[in-house]
Amino acid sequence: MFIDCVTPNAAVDRTLVVPGYRNGGVFRPERSFAAAGGKGLNVARAAATLGGSIRSYGFIAGHSGSMLLDLAQAEGFECHFTRLDTGETRICTILVEPDTGLTSVINDAGAQTTADDWARLRSDLLHRPDPGLICFCGSLPPGSPPSSFAALVGELAAVGQSVWVDTSGVGLKAAAGVSGVNIKINDEEAAELTGNPVDTPEDAARTARTLAAASGAVVVITMGKHGAIMAAGDDCWWAITPPITVISPVGSGDSFLGSMLVALADGRAYDQALRAGTAAGAANALSVGAGRFTRESYLEIERETRIERM
Repeated sequence: MFIDCVTPNAAVDRTLVVPGYRNGGVFRPERSFAAAGGKGLNVARAAATLGGSIRSYGFIAGHSGSMLLDLAQAEGFECHFTRLDTGETRICTILVEPDTGLTSVINDAGAQTTADDWARLRSDLLHRPDPGLICFCGSLPPGSPPSSFAALVGELAAVGQSVWVDTSGVGLKAAAGVSGVNIKINDEEAAELTGNPVDTPEDAARTARTLAAASGAVVVITMGKHGAIMAAGDDCWWAITPPITVISPVGSGDSFLGSMLVALADGRAYDQALRAGTAAGAANALSVGAGRFTRESYLEIERETRIERM
């Protein structure tokens, strides 16, 4: 089964590892690399690491869009991007200070999109061959009509596709509660969406149950070192990993989703898919770069990840 990863606001991610970095000054990185980025591409990278069959969709634009396409294809991704007529795909900068583990992320806004652009993306997605699991990940580009986004995910769910959304802000507000659309968000996004604090696993479980009841779908809330909660129907689980030493948390939520989707595509039960996702999120935090964990570190953490029913 394919896992189709849609990145509406794709990016070229430039990661710089800079010892001694602080605000102000002149610094030289000890290493740097560029990668096709944006949350959906990070999800794709993590899923591919664990053997998933991946296709990548979303918007690209201009010279930087061509660079992103080259980088994605160099990683072996099957790409079906919708090209915008104007603008440039954003370039995002990730600064990692290796001694403290502090990471600074500077996200560009992205190319402007219109309702017509979303109509073209809709056509590309509705007519893709052999549709399987599909996820929409990351922010919406400037100018994106939230109604177009909500209508698209709802339409895909209505024809029986398994749709997952991992976004924030106006995109999350538009998608939350759409019938049949599954949501994966973090604790801060859940609190912003509902207006209620999500500080503990118990808070997250209550919030996930409420959101799941509204959509009739599955809701996952990740909480960093405190694990993750999943509400599905009458069931609710908490997954928690063993303690780790974090190198960089960038992309851990995306690695979580990629691993969870691979598990679901393989037919694993929801609670075991939650275990897989939580382990991959922790494994990702052991290295620099989104979705660049090793299968060995993932399997080691998964063996020690526990599941509790809430």
